[in-house]
Amino acid sequence: MIKKFIKNHPIHPKIAKYLDIFFLLNPLYFSIIWMLICWGMAASYYSNLNSHLFYFSLSFVLKDFLYFFGLTLIISSINIKTQISELSILDWKKNKDKFNLDLNHLYVCPNFISIKMSSKIALFLLIIGFSIIFFISIKIFAIFSLYLIISLFFNENFNTIKSIKGFILKCIFRIILFYLLFISGWVYNNSYDLLIINTFIFILALIPIILIYEILLLETLSEKEKINRQFIYNKKYLLTFLALCIIISLFLITFYFIDYKDPIITHYSLISIPFLCYAFFRGQSRDYIRSFRYPILILNILLSWTLYPFLLIAQICIYFLSKYYYWHRFNIHFPSFVIDKDS
Repeated sequence: MIKKFIKNHPIHPKIAKYLDIFFLLNPLYFSIIWMLICWGMAASYYSNLNSHLFYFSLSFVLKDFLYFFGLTLIISSINIKTQISELSILDWKKNKDKFNLDLNHLYVCPNFISIKMSSKIALFLLIIGFSIIFFISIKIFAIFSLYLIISLFFNENFNTIKSIKGFILKCIFRIILFYLLFISGWVYNNSYDLLIINTFIFILALIPIILIYEILLLETLSEKEKINRQFIYNKKYLLTFLALCIIISLFLITFYFIDYKDPIITHYSLISIPFLCYAFFRGQSRDYIRSFRYPILILNILLSWTLYPFLLIAQICIYFLSKYYYWHRFNIHFPSFVIDKDS
């Protein structure tokens, strides 16, 4: 009865319109951003052999809240600018300088909010976010300033890829951006033990997700950009094999060769191996989708069910609010972890 009311009652499309500004921020991307920062915080805990871990702590700390609120505003601003820059590589019809409504692209801008208004919102969020972070930590302020600069450079130079060299550079810059989020969580905990080895482990854990994402991204691009990136499609089994080898190596390294034990990464790598095996040996579209979505889900679960329960609460709220919004605004079941044969 409740499910039928939420899905079919005519009042919900009217309510969903008021969520446009919130979803302009691309909140689903927070499932990756928050996870990377909590991952850095968790890695610093496990690396500090003298620290005492407080598992599944529900204590509310105002400084922690302001830290995540400030960085979320900064990332939201960058998300808006990133989506605007991505319009150039999509098959999106335009009438003069105005983009037509196209619900096949799950972009609030320019479907419902203009590019001009979106840019103003992005600037406002950026100023507020950096103001909050400045008063929390100068070190983290510097990290996110660097993150902003690299993001702007990334969006300017790596939307279009025409060669393997460009593809490799794009992956490297994406790793750098994600590493800055990871290191911000590490710095926030004021612990620097075993940072070098954890950096190596982080890069190994991240590469498979990035490679699979670049393969999946081909399906959403314009025909021109698909042609530019044809070499990725031609090499997708090689890239998948590389991702599989890296994830297996990650498990062996963290389980057998690291003196301290980080259960998060060990379990993440072990559970992710079967999905990449399916992607390599069967190679269907749904296998690649699983190989991208499920490892991210696994990391979120491992972090939130052990150390950071507030992460779990936030992710659940974002997930169900997103399903509500995208169903009533775009008429699509999204997001979903149920992947059928037609995916």
